[in-house]
Formats: sequence, structure tokens, C-alpha cells
Amino acid sequence: MRTAIFGFMLLLLTSVSPVAEAIDLRELRMINHQVNLDYQRQQQTGQRYSHSALAKYHLVRQRFPDARMMITHAQHVTPSGYEIEPHTVVTVEADNRIWVMDYELLNIYTAEDRRDLKPVTSIELRGDQVWIHHNHRDWSIQSSQPADPATEARLRSTLLNSAS
Repeated sequence: MRTAIFGFMLLLLTSVSPVAEAIDLRELRMINHQVNLDYQRQQQTGQRYSHSALAKYHLVRQRFPDARMMITHAQHVTPSGYEIEPHTVVTVEADNRIWVMDYELLNIYTAEDRRDLKPVTSIELRGDQVWIHHNHRDWSIQSSQPADPATEARLRSTLLNSAS
């Protein structure tokens, strides 16, 4: 009887829970590696980092359209605790982890591996809405709010336009 109840509950849970898209971490690494190399070769560094984050966002969105992704503004923290240059990274949720696609490193890392980054805010396009999240130090979401109409229009345009 227990087996039948357990089987029924498992079937019920799998039928109502959203299906998570499988993400090939090797492909995420390849996207991060290639975009970083392409953008490191550019002469102008002023917009190189934010543009590489958008390029990664678009490539991951094309390859894994249902993946949960965010563009995260993070602060680089030295081992002594000083906060220095800001970072813009792409974070992708896969395998019950948050993977960080950074502009300066060729590999991808879990949020736990990137203790030198302190996430501040994230932007996420979820459904038909643009969300702005405020993050905890552990990369979890502390609070969220929908973007105001003007910000949403600008971000939606940026996030949905194909990479050039």
C-alpha cells in the first residue's frame, strides 16, 4: 500500500511541478570561454564587460530559452574585505546551483566558488515581466520588485534583442 501511495504522490508531484530545462554545463563553459576571448581582443575596454555579459545572455537564451538567468551586478571584494571594481556577470540556475559566467575568467564557477564577488542586484526577465532583485551575500534573493514601466521597456528591449 505504501508503495502505491508513494508512486501516486511521485506521479502527482512530477505532473504539477514545472519541468526544469536541462542545461549542458560544457556548453555554458564554451559560451563563456568564447565570448570572453572575443571581447578581450577588443581595444575599447569601457563597455567591453557589460557588452560581453549581454552577448553571453543572448547566447544562453538562444540555446536554453527556458533557463532561469539573470544579469547580476556584483561588487568585487578583496580577501581583506575591501570592495573594489564592480562586475556585471550572467548567472544561470542549473543543477540546483547558481553558475556565474564572469567576464574575466574563462571557466564558469558556482556562486559558492566566487566568494570574491558580493552580489548586489540582479535583473531577470521572467514571463512577461522584468524583475529587479536585491541579493544576499550568499546569492539568494532578498527582495524583488517589478521594474517601473520606463525601466522595463528599456531592459526588455536590451534583453530580448538578438546579440549583434
